[in-house]
Amino acid sequence: MESCISVIIPVYNVESYLPRCVDSICNQTYQNLELVVSDDCSKDDTVKVCREWIAANKDRFAAATVIESEVNTGVSANCNRGFSYAKGEWIKVIAGDDTLKEDCVRINMDYVGSNPSVDILFSRIHAFGEAEKLTRYESRFKYGYFYMSPKSFKYRLLT
Repeated sequence: MESCISVIIPVYNVESYLPRCVDSICNQTYQNLELVVSDDCSKDDTVKVCREWIAANKDRFAAATVIESEVNTGVSANCNRGFSYAKGEWIKVIAGDDTLKEDCVRINMDYVGSNPSVDILFSRIHAFGEAEKLTRYESRFKYGYFYMSPKSFKYRLLT
């Protein structure tokens, strides 16, 4: 049986992007998924959109949860809130305005299955969106994380 993977989505004011994000998780070829959406006191209808989407798609997941914060605590605290609810053997984090390719979780799990010493797996990205914003964003990944030594990468993750 497949391990349960918790997909954590820390969100804040992403009502217009969230349906595309959660659809991409719903469409994963990997089946045993838990969905945890952690909202950081959004001012828009992010929570409403999420709750409606989950009501219509909850049968797809081993579990689906929306966590609400009464105050805005920032990205780190919001992620940590999501982590505290996760029940899966592995955690996949995705921002509420991003999407996953349909075989992302399957490929990640195939990799860790073939490499049992792996504790953390960091996947490559494919940026999409407004061209002027992408240039700044892609340069961080093109010359950054994927080209660091393992020691430098570990230091970067820990800091």
